[in-house]
Amino acid sequence: MAKKKRIYIFLGIATILIIVAIWYKNSLTKNVSETPLITKPISKTSKPIIIRSEPQKEKEVLCVKEQRGADFCAQVYAPVCAEVQIQCIKAPCNPVKETFSNLCEACKNQLVNSYTTGECK
Repeated sequence: MAKKKRIYIFLGIATILIIVAIWYKNSLTKNVSETPLITKPISKTSKPIIIRSEPQKEKEVLCVKEQRGADFCAQVYAPVCAEVQIQCIKAPCNPVKETFSNLCEACKNQLVNSYTTGECK
């Protein structure tokens, strides 16, 4: 009985460590992509090297026909910002930006044509 208890404690600690490692990795990636970095010149005669001058703009991705017919989507949180074409009485109607939990959920919605990665701002 004591051996089983040790195994369960070990598995619990291992799970917590994996979750913390994933969170830490995601926080490092997020910080790098959001902050512009410019290095100083190495010497007085050299020019500064620009690593990233501005945050990278997200590329718009179109939903494909195969994504429209999805019966179910994996429950993975990888947020995307999609423009939902609203139905209105008077035209023209501008699309509304909405955050979906992942690209499958966004493209499954028939009113979404495209999305960009990340939450809507």
